[in-house]
Amino acid sequence: MNYISEYIESVAAGIEQMGAELAPPLQSRPLAGLVETTLDTAALRSDKKSAVYVTAVGSGETLLVETGANDVTLRMVAYLMVVEPDSEQRTTVTQNLLVRLMGHISGQRWGLPYAYPAATVEAADLHGLTKGFKPDTSSWRLSVSVLAHAADLYGDDQGGSQLSLWAITWEQKLRIDGCAGPDAKPTLPPRGLPYSRFPGEVAQRVDTCSVEKSE
Repeated sequence: MNYISEYIESVAAGIEQMGAELAPPLQSRPLAGLVETTLDTAALRSDKKSAVYVTAVGSGETLLVETGANDVTLRMVAYLMVVEPDSEQRTTVTQNLLVRLMGHISGQRWGLPYAYPAATVEAADLHGLTKGFKPDTSSWRLSVSVLAHAADLYGDDQGGSQLSLWAITWEQKLRIDGCAGPDAKPTLPPRGLPYSRFPGEVAQRVDTCSVEKSE
């Protein structure tokens, strides 16, 4: 199974479900390629709508656990795009949505048995892209990949007059078993155990893909 694709789709669906309770509703979807994104954001601007685009921009450490599976830390971005001609209204809407989104993402497991709670949720205003400021890319949260996707969302005209664009970033571990069948979903230990116990120490790697059952 493709853990990362399922995870990103689950994140987008979870934010969409939360956004459906808002007025007007907040759309959410995985971030597509450049052409699809350009067409999609152009439609949003014409309709004066807001949306969230979700993508993974890299990974952190990968740790082996006792079962032979790996705990992979994904680095995630949810781009919040708010389209509103009135600058004061746009600021108010953006700040309200940021509070809702950050609170919703923090600790989420998105209904997936192999996902740890989302952690280290932060947000950054990307308006500087429209002014040509040189970014500080010392952190992955403002990496070249993060800013390149943001530039795609801004479009050719940089849309700074009616558009607010923020990057909500977080890290989330997934327990991935490369040996499992296509329908298998590795699960985490019971929630009663402290998360600091995951993953456990591994003294020696056991390649569970090649271990044969003894007769």
